[in-house]
Amino acid sequence: MKLSHIGALATLLAAGPALAADLAPRAAPPEWQPKPAQVYAAPIFTHTGFYVGMNGGYGWNGGRFANIPAGSWAGSANAMTVALAGSGATPSGGWAAGGQLGYNRQFGAFVLGAETDLDYLGARRRTVFATPTAGGFVIAQTETGAGDLLGTARLRAGAAFGKALVYATGGLAYGRVGATQTLIFPTSIAYGSQAGLKLGWALGAGAEYAILPNWTLRAEYLHADLGQSRATLWNAAFPTFPHLFRTTTHVDLARAGLNYRFGAPAPYGRW
Repeated sequence: MKLSHIGALATLLAAGPALAADLAPRAAPPEWQPKPAQVYAAPIFTHTGFYVGMNGGYGWNGGRFANIPAGSWAGSANAMTVALAGSGATPSGGWAAGGQLGYNRQFGAFVLGAETDLDYLGARRRTVFATPTAGGFVIAQTETGAGDLLGTARLRAGAAFGKALVYATGGLAYGRVGATQTLIFPTSIAYGSQAGLKLGWALGAGAEYAILPNWTLRAEYLHADLGQSRATLWNAAFPTFPHLFRTTTHVDLARAGLNYRFGAPAPYGRW
């Protein structure tokens, strides 16, 4: 019995170093460290993209008219022809409202684009003249005109300064114009009118600023020239001597607009 105890004790003593190694203290795990927060770079603003918008402002119609005698309405009096060979201005103004759509492409700080728009113009003009003749009587002339629709198809080129864009623009202009003239003689009346779609050109300049990622405000000036139109006046008292009148139509627009641009990236943080 004692021998068995002595053997067990010897075995325990022999295994002691190994057990001590197993029971040696281990190194403490590293302290927990939070991961650094991920930083996202805000996307660089660009004016590239399709857009649609609306505009409103004021338009001036700076038209003129000119009488073109095609014969002597009095038959034998050259004075009548001279009296009718007059000209005058028929300016008018009124509100304008419409819409536009287009596309911009930005290359560095340079922006190219194309835009088409259509505006309704509230401008009308009416001018009344009393022309004395060498024969001693008066010809009353009433000239009226209207240009109620104006559209353009233009190219745009400009420079971007962050959210701001300054640009020049030019291209095709078209509009519906019309004019009438009435000549009241002592014993007869002559009347003529013209109306239709006219083509011309447009030039202008403007500036835009992005107030939100997808929304821009703009201010723009545009000049459109629709050229000349002619019409013939007829008088039943002198059917063989028609008389012509010519009108010119050019419109100046000062307007503000609001555009929505499709596909703008969502910003991070404060806009």
